Amino acid sequence: MQSSRAHRYVRMVAMGKPQDHDKLLSWMCTTLVHANPDSRAFVELEGCWFKRMVIAYGASLNGFILIRRKTLFMDGAQLGRPYGGTLLGVVALGH
Repeated sequence: MQSSRAHRYVRMVAMGKPQDHDKLLSWMCTTLVHANPDSRAFVELEGCWFKRMVIAYGASLNGFILIRRKTLFMDGAQLGRPYGGTLLGVVALGH
């Protein structure tokens, strides 16, 4: 039993507490948009709890608008604890 407690402690020290991860999301969005000016990124929090995050890279947005791709593929994956929720990805059909 002590080894599993030690494992959880070392993991928390290395990766931080899950509830603290949300604090970096606003910084990540700002940095991404600064590095890729045509990109769009935002995060929505309810209090200090993560609700959703949207990232659209500039190259993908411009390609979708200019080429007018008509097909989008969407896939989702259930996220386990401690996060929960669903991770969705959307991709346009390429030639």
